Amino acid sequence: MNIDDTRQFSAPITEHTITVFRAHKKLKDVPLIVLSSKEEAVTKADAFAVGANDYLVKLPDRIELIARIRYHSKGYIQYFHCRLHLLI
Repeated sequence: MNIDDTRQFSAPITEHTITVFRAHKKLKDVPLIVLSSKEEAVTKADAFAVGANDYLVKLPDRIELIARIRYHSKGYIQYFHCRLHLLI
């Protein structure tokens, strides 16, 4: 298997996984951070186009990773509270 075959194989799996995650009723609004070895702008754009909230290239700095997880978690919690208040 050459490098081109690997790229063609792994990119659709990531896009498919994000698409399935977003289609799931209980998971569709949960923040999704993609952690990948792919640095190409097209790959990142494709991940965002199908619903990723963030994209990091392996191996990210621990401080940056934690900051991004906290940022997306805080936004999700605020979103969840707003939806909860609308139901009350």
